[in-house]
Amino acid sequence: MKNKMIPASLSAANLIGKGESILIVDDERLQRDLLSKLLNTLGYTATAVASGEEAVIFLQKQQVNLVMLDMCMTPGMNGRQTFESILKLHPDQKVIIVSGYSDSEEIRKTLTMGAKDFVRKPYTLKELGQAIKKGLIPSPPSTQPFAQTFSTKRIPVGKNRNR
Repeated sequence: MKNKMIPASLSAANLIGKGESILIVDDERLQRDLLSKLLNTLGYTATAVASGEEAVIFLQKQQVNLVMLDMCMTPGMNGRQTFESILKLHPDQKVIIVSGYSDSEEIRKTLTMGAKDFVRKPYTLKELGQAIKKGLIPSPPSTQPFAQTFSTKRIPVGKNRNR
């Protein structure tokens, strides 16, 4: 899942952020604190919450450039459920999964839903920085076919209109 082809532009020298806002969602305080410190070291502005529910409430009031989302959180919503709720608020929200579990159906579903990457715990500073840079890359324009944006309702034309 991770370690897909990483563009050369994501070398170690290019991992430093420019103050982009990142929301950390993890039920373990130690993980939130560690990730916040690492992100601040890399030049990002980190905010941390302890649950999926807290993340949704936070994102109702404020937008962020990226969400770092743990998959296994108890009690309450797991990572996939949190991502579903986030997408209802912000359909283009960029999310990276951070989890100690690498072979999970929930992770696969979340990646299919549009999560940008997956970082397995424990991670290195370089792995984290590369995933964040990859996650912040703008998404391509919508791939929705042009014809689907118009109604398929037929409108009568000419003298047969009143039949």
